[in-house]
Amino acid sequence: MQTSGVDFVAPTIRGTLPAKPQYNGGGDTTKLADLVAAIKRRGAAIKISALDDTAASLTAKKNLDKHGTNTYDPKFDVGDSQGTGEGGYKYFWEYNLENWFKVVPADMRFTLSGRPVIYEWSLADSFFTDQGGGHAAAMLNYAKQHAQSEFGVAPYFIVDNSWIKEDPAAQDVVDGVNDWFSMTSSSTLATFKGDTFGVLVPGYHTGAATDLSRDIPAAHGDTLRTGLANTVGKGALVTLVEGFSDWKENCALWRGRPGTYDATRYDYPNQMINILRQYARDPFQTGVRIEAEGADSTSDTTAGNLYKTYRDGDTDIQATTDGGPGWNVGSTAAGEWLQWKALPMSGTVTLKVRVATVSANSQIRFDVDGKTGPVTTLPSTGAWTTYQTVNAGTFTFAANSVHDVRITFLNGGVNLNYWTD
Repeated sequence: MQTSGVDFVAPTIRGTLPAKPQYNGGGDTTKLADLVAAIKRRGAAIKISALDDTAASLTAKKNLDKHGTNTYDPKFDVGDSQGTGEGGYKYFWEYNLENWFKVVPADMRFTLSGRPVIYEWSLADSFFTDQGGGHAAAMLNYAKQHAQSEFGVAPYFIVDNSWIKEDPAAQDVVDGVNDWFSMTSSSTLATFKGDTFGVLVPGYHTGAATDLSRDIPAAHGDTLRTGLANTVGKGALVTLVEGFSDWKENCALWRGRPGTYDATRYDYPNQMINILRQYARDPFQTGVRIEAEGADSTSDTTAGNLYKTYRDGDTDIQATTDGGPGWNVGSTAAGEWLQWKALPMSGTVTLKVRVATVSANSQIRFDVDGKTGPVTTLPSTGAWTTYQTVNAGTFTFAANSVHDVRITFLNGGVNLNYWTD
């Protein structure tokens, strides 16, 4: 997320049941504590929003609680605020959004107009009944009033347009509306109360591989580029990019695995992250860690990953002791290398490596765009688990340009955690 340059992440939340703790396919709101801790460890400036999967957090959670089945039948009755029948606002607030407010610290919440942003997905008839007549508006107000009372701030609700279609009264309660995406429109830009709200997907496929009725081709990254140009590029107040980790629907934006395009929908592992960063607030931010284990391509002289962790292939990756949970590339040998594509560089920069070695003459070299850089001899750090930051050459780049970067281990004997510019 940090490498992609996003301002915020909106994890899909599906609530939790106090008496029946379970993940419901992911989305247990209380588990966001792990994300909060990871962002803090990293020292990243990423804020946290939420994408409430209303069908799961309301309908499925209610059915699991009342009927013992994690399904969408019976539908959720939005008009039943007390939960005497097939509804209950507690599934909206007490079992879901309230936990988000408890777990995500105020200084880490993504806000608009000083209020934390919560996205709400569909309120369609497939999952809900009795949404109209002011009922959807009442449920939103219930959450707003409780948030204001308990936490001193009301949510900034951005909802799928089905909320307004089902209950026109909701437009007086929500703060933003989006048009989501469809198989014919991979990105949308909706206007509500003078502001524009974008949604896009970098590609999508669910169901059988031969079923093209649920398919949006990734088109070698062009679908993502077009979507970003049509939303962020057109001045949207805020844009939600669906699927940062949505592997089930083939729209993940994370670092992919090596392989052919037909197998992965990526031309190279970091492709989608690199495209997303082009539309970040600062596409050429400096000082970002480039993780050794996340290289796009590698060359290793021994078969298999010696430590059998993090990724397949021959590169030897182990859990690191350098600054908390994470990984480093280890057991390097002469001539092995790691390479990244299309990294942003600008002006004159000194590249720095975070390394551990017990040798006093281990050498590495940065090569940029195929041009050989200076050789750097690394000092002994005293132990394989003791890391030191070492300057590894100064380079000058054209303003706001992207480059292919390779690190070669000239004689091996180095543990590499990450490098920065």
